[in-house]
Amino acid sequence: MKKSLLLSFGILLFAILMITSCSVSYTTVATPKPTKQMLVTSGDLANKNYEVLGFVESTASEMGFGMPTEIKISEMKTKALNNGIVTKAESLGADAIINVSMATSSQATYFVLLTTNVFVKGTAIKFK
Repeated sequence: MKKSLLLSFGILLFAILMITSCSVSYTTVATPKPTKQMLVTSGDLANKNYEVLGFVESTASEMGFGMPTEIKISEMKTKALNNGIVTKAESLGADAIINVSMATSSQATYFVLLTTNVFVKGTAIKFK
């Protein structure tokens, strides 16, 4: 009886450790279409003269059960883009954001809740 209880506890502990160490991460090069009026690109604008105003970044996070759908991740990317780096770039007086990149990370916690983070970063510029 004690052996089977100990074995059951060991299997449960192993399962919990396996679940809590799961992680998924990927980077998106293409950017979703912003809803505000600002040029946003994943590349540089080599044919334009501009002044670099600064680095802008933003994060959107969600916590829930199970893996998020692509629709949910797309909504999070749009939120991090428009309510994050575009707003920050506007406050700097920027005309555009170049070299934009996005990364998504999902991490399971001890209680099988999944935390999903979207990181967006870019360079705010002003045309000369």
